[in-house]
Amino acid sequence: MTLVGSDLATVNGWQTVTDPYSGKAVYAIPAIRPDVAVVHVNEIDELGNARIYGTPFWDHPLTRAARHVLITAEKLVTTD
Repeated sequence: MTLVGSDLATVNGWQTVTDPYSGKAVYAIPAIRPDVAVVHVNEIDELGNARIYGTPFWDHPLTRAARHVLITAEKLVTTD
């Protein structure tokens, strides 16, 4: 999929930059900054430390990008 020939770039004000690897013009799209990220975790303690079993690779950047993070958990555990 490409934006070439689409009005999306014009409507959103996206600019093109030169790809340093290929030398081609590509669109620079601003990062998404959500107001709230809701993350479901396996365990959480009273201090708000959360543990995710499995793959945390999507949750980590999501929690860093959002202005606020709401966590739901399966189980409340001790901090120890």
